[in-house]
Amino acid sequence: MHGLGRAIRFFEVSSSVDACQYFLFDDPEKALEYDLDGRFLTDTWIAPTMFSFQPKLPACDFWGFGQLAAFATSQTLLDGRSEIREVLLSCGELLPFKHNGEAFYVFNITACYDSLDKDATVWDTFPKWADPVVKEPHFDTQRLGGELFKIPETSLSAIYYWEREGFEDQQFRRMCQEAGLTGLTFKLLYTDHHLAQ
Repeated sequence: MHGLGRAIRFFEVSSSVDACQYFLFDDPEKALEYDLDGRFLTDTWIAPTMFSFQPKLPACDFWGFGQLAAFATSQTLLDGRSEIREVLLSCGELLPFKHNGEAFYVFNITACYDSLDKDATVWDTFPKWADPVVKEPHFDTQRLGGELFKIPETSLSAIYYWEREGFEDQQFRRMCQEAGLTGLTFKLLYTDHHLAQ
C-alpha cells in the first residue's frame, strides 16, 4: 500500500560538470592526498588550491570537486540556507578552502555504511581475473542512516541518496529543487517498495 508513504527511492548523486563550472587541483599530484573516502578529515585538513576548469560555464550552487565523489558549495549559500547546511552536517563534514578570495567548503561524506545488499546487487565480473565491482547497487534498507551516504565498495567513486515516499519535502533533493539550487544531478537507481507492503 503506497498510501503509507514508506517506499524508498535510491539515487546516485553527481555534479553537473557538463553544465556547470567545477574545481580541479592546481597541482594534480595533490589530488592523491584527498581521497574523501568516508573518513573524517577535519583534524588533518589542509586546504588545497583549486581552479575552475571551465570558467565560461555557469557558476552553479554546487561544484564538482577534483573529479572525486564529492561536491563543494560556497559559504554564502550555506549561510543563507541553514536547512541545506544541517543536512550536509548530518551526513559528513564541511572542509574549507578558498577560490578567487571567496570561501568555499567541500562536503566530505562520512556516512559510509555497510549497507550494500550483496545478493540483490548486480556485479560487473569482467575481466574474469579482476575482483567484481558494483554495477547496479541495491541497499539493505535496515542499514540506512543519513540520506546522503557512501558504501565502502564504491567510496571513491559514488555518492548515493535515499528518500522516503511521502516525506520528500523534508529531504535534501526536494530542498534543492524548491530553492532552485543548481549543480547536482540525481539519477534514480530504483524504488524499494518492500517497506510499503
